[in-house]
Amino acid sequence: MADGEAAAPRTLEDWALALERYFFAPRQRGRRVYFSVSDEALDEIAQTTSGQGAETLVRAVRPQLRLTSQRNLFEDVYTSGTRWSANREPGPPPFLPCLALCVLAASRMESSQGLSAGNYYERLRIVLDLPHSPQPAYAETIPATFRLFHEWIQRGRGVRGASTIPDVAVPAHIGYALSQALIRESDRRKLTAFFIRLDLQPQDWGVSGQLLPALRYWAARSTLSWGAKRLISDPQYERDALSFFEDELKNWDLNERDDDGRVVGRIAISLRVTGGTDWALIASRPRGFPETAAWTSGAPGSGLRTLTLQSSIPEIYDPVSLGPSLPDWILEAHNHPLVFKCGQQALHLALPSVVPLGPDPNTGRLTSTRRVQPSVRHWLLVHGEVAQAAEDLLGRIAREGWARVANSPVGWRLYRDVFVDLPPTFEVPPGLAPLVPGVEAKPELCGGLPLGLLGGEPLYLQGGPPDVWLPHWLSQTIDTPPSVDGQPVPAGDRTGGRLRVNRDLAVGIHVVRLGTFSLRFRIVNGMPPELQWQSAPGSLVLRAPFLAATSSTGTGPAGTVVCGGVVDDGSVGSTNSRLTSIRLPHGALRYTLIGSDFGCVAACAAPPRPRWLEEVGLLTQDFEVIADFRVAWARIDWQRSGSEILRVADVSPSLDAPGPAPQEWIEAVLRAGSLRDPGTAPSWEEYRNLAEASQGSSAA
Repeated sequence: MADGEAAAPRTLEDWALALERYFFAPRQRGRRVYFSVSDEALDEIAQTTSGQGAETLVRAVRPQLRLTSQRNLFEDVYTSGTRWSANREPGPPPFLPCLALCVLAASRMESSQGLSAGNYYERLRIVLDLPHSPQPAYAETIPATFRLFHEWIQRGRGVRGASTIPDVAVPAHIGYALSQALIRESDRRKLTAFFIRLDLQPQDWGVSGQLLPALRYWAARSTLSWGAKRLISDPQYERDALSFFEDELKNWDLNERDDDGRVVGRIAISLRVTGGTDWALIASRPRGFPETAAWTSGAPGSGLRTLTLQSSIPEIYDPVSLGPSLPDWILEAHNHPLVFKCGQQALHLALPSVVPLGPDPNTGRLTSTRRVQPSVRHWLLVHGEVAQAAEDLLGRIAREGWARVANSPVGWRLYRDVFVDLPPTFEVPPGLAPLVPGVEAKPELCGGLPLGLLGGEPLYLQGGPPDVWLPHWLSQTIDTPPSVDGQPVPAGDRTGGRLRVNRDLAVGIHVVRLGTFSLRFRIVNGMPPELQWQSAPGSLVLRAPFLAATSSTGTGPAGTVVCGGVVDDGSVGSTNSRLTSIRLPHGALRYTLIGSDFGCVAACAAPPRPRWLEEVGLLTQDFEVIADFRVAWARIDWQRSGSEILRVADVSPSLDAPGPAPQEWIEAVLRAGSLRDPGTAPSWEEYRNLAEASQGSSAA
């Protein structure tokens, strides 16, 4: 909307002033400005709908044209402009309304018909309601008028923005109008959704060049105008696209806007699972939104609905309880997203076919997110039409232990205890994409054994470096192989959107390079005393009871809850250097720890999760066990996928200090199973060879 309130324009002078206010207001100071006239923009300026704004503008401009002279059609427009420019007359240029119609014609060109001169001049003839082509007169005067327009913008010394009118028109003559029609005001507004989707900040404008492929990937699947898509995707406009991207991001106010220019907030669904299910709505509160307000959706007489919201803390509104089930009007948002409005602000509620519900530290509840987070426990709300496909996919990519909840909303299925650690290496249908963890904008460090930040640098425990996750667009465009500390990453460690880092990295700083991106992290062999802990979802560990080398199985007490990392609080009661701390995932049927010393073996089950964790919204994903022998391998028996074997320590088997359960050790080693890391096969073979050689003597 234009700055300030003004009556709808009617005369040529009214339109010149209204166009100046709309496109060259003080908010454009320092930004690249496009005279992006479109039917939508003219309706907004004229406070009309359905193209009536353009009709009003045409009625104002036609008296300025020499309609009876095909060759001199625009002569009076150009003459008045040169006189106005030479005399430095105050006010907006008198040729602004006529040039607006020239750009409007360009905005109406069909992409399928190309950017030919014939296409453009026919569009302009229709706009101006002429019996003949405007082409002969256009070439004589309009390009020169656009140059006067450029001078006027630049004369404002940045107050009106920076001109985007090119020095040379390509195609000839009509290129000036086409250059302004590539980006519409609605395209600028839609771009804010891209910024939010990629979690960008205005200070990220300095890496816009690295993110341009991401913008192209998003734009091709967006509702941007065909002109904007052409600007972003066509290599001939790359410099203009990059400048536009940088400019919009640098000057972004952190708010998302809809096509009508309203600041947009999002409404999430939320679930509390203790003491019976309790559903709620939680709305974001962007800057400038009222602390308390009534929001309405629909129209009077057709199902008007009102939400009264108030905010106790910044950035979000307080939850609105819905009770033990989701009402029908919420479920209808699956087919028709709801928009609640309050003045020039809006809150959107959409319900896709798959809704992940993850831990929300602000509310202590499970709240809907766009996609699952890696290695974080979620609940899922899945529409019945895709439920079977979702279950099939979870059977392939999720940890075992997830289950369907009996009391699900009508037409939907609710699932609990869903962990997805890694993106799959196969194609996933778009409707199930929320089930796949991933990154959108830039490569990120994920997984490993994080200890926090020190001097802004992420720290990881030795033996637990992170993986690097790649956004889809980056994994498709890297020209040179990724590297760690200058060494190329083997092809076998680059699967799908994930790059696997060598687990044996030494203590110190390491650098991962991927195209123009680089990521630094530090490996440490203990917790630096100056480290300030920051807990995060997924970092909770249950400490199981102390295990001695035995073949018995037991769950023992619930243990201790540890946030951030495992801390030696003295509860082990021993200073034995051979003690081993192991993190194991929830959800398996059985866990067997295999020692490096022949005969040292122990089995355990996961301890129960304390109920109070659920009550405060904290969801553990792993539990920790501490054994009094050196553990080399862990065998995890899953219900669906069988037995999985992972290496805990790279150490050869030994007969020097045999343990009390040789037969159980042999059985644990020889039982069938698959290695989590195929690269550990030679080490595992050593254990199998010892077990096979010892079978007879142990039985005897």
